Amino acid sequence: MNVSAHNLYLTSEHTLKRSGDTLFAEERSTKKARLDDGFSSTASLADESEESSIDPSIVSVECFFKMLKETKAQIDFPTRFNYFWSHLSPQEAIDNDEDLAGRYCWIERKDPKTQKSVYAQLLLFKDIFNSTSLDETAFSFKRDRWARIELIEHRTEEEIAKYGAYKVSDNLLEMHFDSVIGKVAGIDWIRKGNHFSGTEVKSIAMKISKSLKIPFESLVDAATVSIGENNSLSMRIMLSLTNHDKFPFMSWYERDGFIAMNGNDIELVDDIRQTQNTANYYEALEKIRQTTVRTLYTEVFSSTRADQETLIDAYRYYQQLKSKILSSNNQYLKSQILNDHQTTFSELLTVIWNECQKSKAAKSLCGTLYKNILASNTKERFLTNKNRSWHSLLKIIHETNIFVRFPDRSVKAFTAKKDSLLANLSNMPASASELQKLASVNLKELSA
Repeated sequence: MNVSAHNLYLTSEHTLKRSGDTLFAEERSTKKARLDDGFSSTASLADESEESSIDPSIVSVECFFKMLKETKAQIDFPTRFNYFWSHLSPQEAIDNDEDLAGRYCWIERKDPKTQKSVYAQLLLFKDIFNSTSLDETAFSFKRDRWARIELIEHRTEEEIAKYGAYKVSDNLLEMHFDSVIGKVAGIDWIRKGNHFSGTEVKSIAMKISKSLKIPFESLVDAATVSIGENNSLSMRIMLSLTNHDKFPFMSWYERDGFIAMNGNDIELVDDIRQTQNTANYYEALEKIRQTTVRTLYTEVFSSTRADQETLIDAYRYYQQLKSKILSSNNQYLKSQILNDHQTTFSELLTVIWNECQKSKAAKSLCGTLYKNILASNTKERFLTNKNRSWHSLLKIIHETNIFVRFPDRSVKAFTAKKDSLLANLSNMPASASELQKLASVNLKELSA
């Protein structure tokens, strides 16, 4: 029986008791608010003016991170897991099923806008393996070998009154790992909440993973970003094609050490199989980045007027930001594009993307560029000889979404091999096969 963690959250009616651990003792001694354990109540916190008991399960996010740091310092995985488990409060079983009894704590932080405390409940319990990235049948682990973590945002009184008690989007994080010897872990989803940003949720997930030191972790990178109205873009693709000082051409998860997995006929959920070539993926990204706007206009989209107009609009905005010259004359802009042999698509996209935080026009333009220029067109009848290669590259990029992390393997070594590969795209060097090896994994060995 696979029970969602929010059922644990909603049906628990146990009284909170003081924990005996010392790490949170000082933190907890200052607490005089008690969270109602469930969403049935209309109040999220007891009135501080009334007498209330100290809730030992509430810890600040800083104190939680301190506990994870202590977890990481333990000698081996069983000790690390037991340390992590023992520093959470007991959670009662559901339907007398002791396997579903787990641990929990409330993570508290200050909302930067209101300066009020906001909370998310972290649940840790035993469950069957239910991955969104890899096929469960590839692993022979028994149910009691898997641990599952969920992070569920607590709604404020105002939100409960307005929207109701609970919905699935309150689940900010779901991840699983082998709790016996710690070989395998996976992140099923990360999403932002009303009071916790996606970056904050990801930080919690990454710190948990790193504290346990599990040698293999996987996920399906389906992170999206909403820009303007009805524009949902792949964050992985947009960040991989744009330059950032601290993380140049790196996706959201690559910034934490994840890389595109290499493998043939990878077993996914629902009997889906997928093949990914790590070298081909990073090569395709680099070729898209290096393509000039002139090439896109004169060759790739020479027969599609709407796409050419999108490029003109983007180039107009780019020129306005770069040279402060505003021109509404499309013929003039066309001549500028034809004479511009330097500006790459990546440079154009980076300038516009960086303006999205403060400009509605930039948001709209990014949405149009993604829809018209970066969408993967798999309908053969719409392809021409000139744009077929472009869409072949996009197809590789869109269909490569399984990412893995190997903490025991050097990220610097992988980056060096990738840079070596991309430095000479016309003559694929030996580093391509070495890159593939660094991104490959034998799932059967992990399931032993």
